[in-house]
Amino acid sequence: MKPSDSFKRGFPLERPHCGIPLGNGNMGALVWGRDNLLSITVNRADFWDHRQGECVMPGQSYEELCSLYDPYDVGPVNERIVRKKMPLDSDGLSWRPARIPVGRLEFTLASRLSEAVLDYRSGILRISAGDSVLSIFIDLESNSLY
Repeated sequence: MKPSDSFKRGFPLERPHCGIPLGNGNMGALVWGRDNLLSITVNRADFWDHRQGECVMPGQSYEELCSLYDPYDVGPVNERIVRKKMPLDSDGLSWRPARIPVGRLEFTLASRLSEAVLDYRSGILRISAGDSVLSIFIDLESNSLY
């Protein structure tokens, strides 16, 4: 493999934003980690919250909402949260939807992570840990992480 055909990074990659990106335009992942902990943060382009937001009342606290929470009676919590269309921003745009994160997978490996090599042509990320090499990619057809 020529150097221009791949991207190589050594571990540790301490935070998600330091990770190696994988994606197909709809589904994406950041692969990162340190020592023998491999982390994969996963997201999708079509996973958005369009509910128009919720406002917390002045003086309200997380502890208060927890004390009001009852899975069989949402009334007390609903009374303390204002649900309404948000006012226009200073630029004249209304409240914008928020992207909802999908989650993170964490794997404890037998050996320490050493390097990651992303093959640009195949989209396969190969991660070296001791004598083992893990291959990770996102399938274009099924939007699945392998």
